[in-house]
Amino acid sequence: MDLPLEIRDTIIEDLRIQDLAILVRTSQSVQAYLEPRLYNMIYTRIDTSHNTAGLVELLQRRAHIAPMIKTLVLDEYHPRHTRRLLSIEMPNLWRVLVQHEGDSIEYVSEREKRALNRAMVEQPKISN
Repeated sequence: MDLPLEIRDTIIEDLRIQDLAILVRTSQSVQAYLEPRLYNMIYTRIDTSHNTAGLVELLQRRAHIAPMIKTLVLDEYHPRHTRRLLSIEMPNLWRVLVQHEGDSIEYVSEREKRALNRAMVEQPKISN
């Protein structure tokens, strides 16, 4: 994309996430420019492959994404997968929002919670 930044940004602002995801695959320079914008804020969706467990799997497969994440919006509270997610180092993460209402999705024993808690890493920029 050999366009001035202002024009490039104007075009990108009008694209849907699905279109951005396709555009990212067109060249390495476009990928380097767009990926940080795609992964700046991550949303999970309960009862889909885009839930917290799916996000953990994505970040394990594509570890280079983790430093791009600044905000996580979790649509569920899953004790095991939320702790697994927070065991991944995300150096630029500064906010986690959990939008789940009601009880947690599954039971996790206190012993397993303690073991998962020990694996969690400090996310130094979190401010909430």
